[in-house]
Amino acid sequence: MFSGVQARSRRTVALIVALGVVGPIPGLVGTANAAEKDQKWVVLRADANRDGVVDIDGDGDKEPGQNSAGRGAVFLANVDDDSGRCKVKDGKKFLPMSTLAGCHDGTDEIVNGPEDEKDLAPLRTGVPGTLPVDAVGQLKIEGAAAKRTRLFMKRDKEWVKVRPDMKISATDLRAGLRLGLEGTDILRDTSVWDGQAKVTLTVTSKGKSQSESVTLRQAPLKLQHDLQKVEQVSVSSAGGKDTMVAFLKEFRNALKPSGAKITELDTLGDEWVQDLFEPMYQQMPAAKGATQMMRVAVSADMERDGSPSVYQLRGKDVGVVRIGSKKVQDSINAMGNLENLPPYSHGGKNFPEGRPLIGARQSKIVLDKKPGDKPKPTGSVKPSPTGTAKPSPTGSTKPTSSAKPTPTGKDATTAPAAVEKSDKGGDAAKADPKGKADLKGKADPKDKGGKSAPKEEQGDKMSKDTLSFIKAQNLAEPLVIDTGFMGVGHVDEIVNVIPAKNERGWKIAVADPQAGVNLLKKAMADGHGNVPFFFDETEPGRAKLKDYAEDAEILSINAQAAKAMEKNIKTLKDNLGLSDAEIVKVPVFLRGLFGHIEDQDEDAGFRGATAFISNAVNSLAMGDGSLITPLQVGPVVGKDKKNIFADAVKEAYTKAGVKMVVVRDKDVYQMGGGNIHCGTNVFRAVSQAQPKK
Repeated sequence: MFSGVQARSRRTVALIVALGVVGPIPGLVGTANAAEKDQKWVVLRADANRDGVVDIDGDGDKEPGQNSAGRGAVFLANVDDDSGRCKVKDGKKFLPMSTLAGCHDGTDEIVNGPEDEKDLAPLRTGVPGTLPVDAVGQLKIEGAAAKRTRLFMKRDKEWVKVRPDMKISATDLRAGLRLGLEGTDILRDTSVWDGQAKVTLTVTSKGKSQSESVTLRQAPLKLQHDLQKVEQVSVSSAGGKDTMVAFLKEFRNALKPSGAKITELDTLGDEWVQDLFEPMYQQMPAAKGATQMMRVAVSADMERDGSPSVYQLRGKDVGVVRIGSKKVQDSINAMGNLENLPPYSHGGKNFPEGRPLIGARQSKIVLDKKPGDKPKPTGSVKPSPTGTAKPSPTGSTKPTSSAKPTPTGKDATTAPAAVEKSDKGGDAAKADPKGKADLKGKADPKDKGGKSAPKEEQGDKMSKDTLSFIKAQNLAEPLVIDTGFMGVGHVDEIVNVIPAKNERGWKIAVADPQAGVNLLKKAMADGHGNVPFFFDETEPGRAKLKDYAEDAEILSINAQAAKAMEKNIKTLKDNLGLSDAEIVKVPVFLRGLFGHIEDQDEDAGFRGATAFISNAVNSLAMGDGSLITPLQVGPVVGKDKKNIFADAVKEAYTKAGVKMVVVRDKDVYQMGGGNIHCGTNVFRAVSQAQPKK
């Protein structure tokens, strides 16, 4: 198109010279007759129609004036590390969080090789007619985007950063500019920046200027959902401790049918990998119908010992960013409290990308205690499976940063004053005369480089920075349910999406404390009160089924939790349009969770409920119809050795059409106050298809 105009100009020159014409020649480069005053000198375009190619000649990418859901060029937040230049550790020690956060492809002023080039949103320029010979161009990013984006121009084979004072010659303009735009950070708060980047090219000649602008929008981060197939699972290596090695061997076998890979992270004893980050992704159309995708591990708005470990995931097409700036840990902000419901429609509203599900502390369990009462003694517990950060079994010792708060009730694992043997045959913790164990639950200082545990606070809802971040991604308004009755307070403790052969393709599994109580009551009625409460703990002095089936405090905890779950089920039904058949009730049995709150009295830390037997709701949906669930290490009764909780869980999931894969997690997760979902995090398969126009 443009070369044809220039060719016609050359033919005109030849003809006029042959005729001997003298004087000004209309229509030649450098002239400014009446017709040319309205003629564009240059055009600037981006991939407005999202086909991965910038169209200069046609109208496919002609700027429509504003971006919409289906049209308008997008660019990526370039937060990965394609060339692998960003270090995570200095020897065996993690670099400071500020150093880790300050290194990714968007923090330097170069394009880090051909893979990094793919992360640039393309822009092109062209000359539709004539261009003054003295024309000079300048490129500028307008407004708030100027500090949050970076523009590059390709000269020969090198990408150079475009600076506001850079002068672009008429020769370069006639040749056409190849430009690339990157974001230097994720979109965090739309009240600060709305994600729009307006790029303007101004061409000046003889004191007159023309400008062309195009607006691009930073691609939002999207959430995964549980119907997508798991491709990679991240877990804590726990420093190679025997119990974790045994668990991972069994867990790897459970993963084999799916083909999912496993990544072991050095988490400094913080085994709760689910809580450390939320796996998200961003996409941009690429040429030939492809999509350029970047995964982004979004670190929670808190500081805990395992926070630096997330940066081990950073690399080619995988970024790591942190939201917020809290220097304390706050369980409500952990990413186990952020899940995403699969796509659905209800009440005239469509949720094509799903809908965030978060928990808030809307209620609390009240213990029936007299003034001055102390928490009940717990006897002793096994040592932390990771060798670090095990919560105190008594509720009186401060938990370290990586621990869930202290599981208690009447007894964490044994009858009062019993002694538990460690895996190495020694006494793991000896009960003192007051019934409080001597186990402090502190991590090995060498594992943390001597770092002290961050302070802790307990909020009622997710932080402002977290909620602003969710809103900024143009996600649906989060559905909020009550998690206040749970000690940790995460949605993944009480609900889980499971696959289903129904119209929507999924159901929701919910924790059912009353069902757990009913199982124990029936066992009592059948005369099984004296069987061990945990089938693997049969030594004299161990807790028996009747110790908890008749414990008034524990029964009260379960009753209050059951009432809160009734409210949550109603919320889910009302907002999702779920039928009774689409709510799968899974039996759980709860106990009290105690833990010290920083700067408070040591006995002021009752948090709420936690699972007494591994919580089968806290499972990993593989996205292939299967669910990796924790083994129910509970009472086994009768001559036929019936595992009453395992059978009830299997019945609930099998009836719902779910294939269960069972893995024992008691020694690595359950004893710390969490289960398989809490201890894992996953990257799932996402669609690479370009969005429909």
